Amino acid sequence: MRRADGLIPCALSLGALGVAGPACRSPECPIVKASGHVVVEFEGRGSASAFVAVGDCSGDGRPDVINGTHLFVARPDGTFDASELGATIRSNASAATLVDLDADGVADLVTAGPDVAWFRGRGACAFDAGMQLAAPTGGEPSQVLATDIDLDGLTDLAVSYTGRAASPIVLLTARGDGRFVDRTPAFTRRAAGDPYLGYGTFFDDIDGDGARDLFVIADFDHGWLGWGRRSDEPAFDQDARLTSAFADAHPMSLCPLDYDRDGRMDYFLSGVTGANLLLRATGRRDLAPDADAAPIAPRSTDFAWGCAALDADLDGWTDLMVLSLNGRDSGAAPATLYLNQRGGSFGCASSEVFAATTQAQRLACGDFALDGRPHCLASDRAMRGLVVLRDELTPRGNWVGLRLRGTVSSAEASGARVSLDGEWPPLVVVAGGQSPVGGEHDRGVLLAVGSRARADVTIAWPSGVRQTLRGIEANRYTAVVEPRVLSVSPRVAPADGDSLVEVVVDLDAVGARGVSIECRGECDWTGPAAADAAGRMHRWLRAPTSAGSARVEVSLDGVPLAVRPRVRFGS
Repeated sequence: MRRADGLIPCALSLGALGVAGPACRSPECPIVKASGHVVVEFEGRGSASAFVAVGDCSGDGRPDVINGTHLFVARPDGTFDASELGATIRSNASAATLVDLDADGVADLVTAGPDVAWFRGRGACAFDAGMQLAAPTGGEPSQVLATDIDLDGLTDLAVSYTGRAASPIVLLTARGDGRFVDRTPAFTRRAAGDPYLGYGTFFDDIDGDGARDLFVIADFDHGWLGWGRRSDEPAFDQDARLTSAFADAHPMSLCPLDYDRDGRMDYFLSGVTGANLLLRATGRRDLAPDADAAPIAPRSTDFAWGCAALDADLDGWTDLMVLSLNGRDSGAAPATLYLNQRGGSFGCASSEVFAATTQAQRLACGDFALDGRPHCLASDRAMRGLVVLRDELTPRGNWVGLRLRGTVSSAEASGARVSLDGEWPPLVVVAGGQSPVGGEHDRGVLLAVGSRARADVTIAWPSGVRQTLRGIEANRYTAVVEPRVLSVSPRVAPADGDSLVEVVVDLDAVGARGVSIECRGECDWTGPAAADAAGRMHRWLRAPTSAGSARVEVSLDGVPLAVRPRVRFGS
């Protein structure tokens, strides 16, 4: 029977779901129990073949869902009002993301099909007609990821493809005037043969050198890992050893998590035939495959696909939700909830806690009810719609939720680290950046805070700015805006020898005392930095007479910011 909101409940509890017996697990995975369960519901009006984009397009603070031309606006109880977007959205797109691409405070929709298109948001989940950002390149898009690839403070786009021979990805970097530039690096194939099967990308500064490093998630030995270079345009040096380990997993999806709570982000990769991989950060330019964290592998006949790193029971230890398909015929297979057992190991949730057999690759998650418990949507081809995996595990304590907005960092703030002050071992989560096949999860941040009614948290923004928030109220979401310590305007100026670009540094925004304002490239300063009446420091760049670019470099109290805004001169 269909519910009033269009959902068709499969069961009231997991014991009556009607799946074929208990969820089958890898024999090495210990079965663990938990209080509560994950309810599985079928979303009657969704499409399993269409993209799933999660984000707050209605402006009420709750993540909504766009599933092809279907719109699901979240209600306060976590269910959805369903409607149709109509002809505005291109029905031939196969990947998408919801992101504030122009930093105007309203969510936009970016889709990838034959071309890459930007639908500017008008609010209330309404969008303008699409504007082409990139022409057709061949292949079928499998993911659109929004992040600041080159750390210039603007949101860029990484589009992953299957069926392309030249490269599994296309990188589109923002100019700052609504246009994007294709800066896809050259790829060295590890294995010859068929076109790439690319399923996603992930960017993070693993080694802390101020440049984003790159995971390319691709099947059949084509996975790739490169260390980012702190250069004018995106550039990556392939790590042959780690690429080999990475590619051997035939990765489909990547989720960052500090599973052992040592304060460093680790990386889970879903793979084929029991080849899931957990890469542990070492604090150096290296990642260590961690066999001791096993078992996190599917059955030997299953291929693991979409994943989500989430704290399902709010105990402060990040868990993993993973979808699987059965072998090369892509038949239905059990999904798995790996519960973190602390001490660097995981156990498989018992069938009383979670039992769901799906025929799904794509997984997209968000806290739709704003109750601290993220729910996930699986695109189930057998059910021909969206399956809701609703987290109803009993929480172990309170939580703090944050919605981050970058100012010096790019607006979506992907890659920010959020830590709970006064907690040992360290509790650190990453904002955004998760890379499930097909799209992105909601970018909201959740921290378990135990019995605290209020908590202090510290945000390490991608820019390098650190911000501490005192007394954040538990069991609700708080919107946080990065201190605007640096602004550069305009980002694109005529190469006429006269136009000026203003650089403003507000030391008081972060309590800094000293500043250095320099640049690389076409750098013709009109003079030294000068303070205004409010103490803000100003410096102006004069445009050259020929096309070029400059990267503004700012240090606060001797510490350089990671974000280096780029200014382009000329068309």
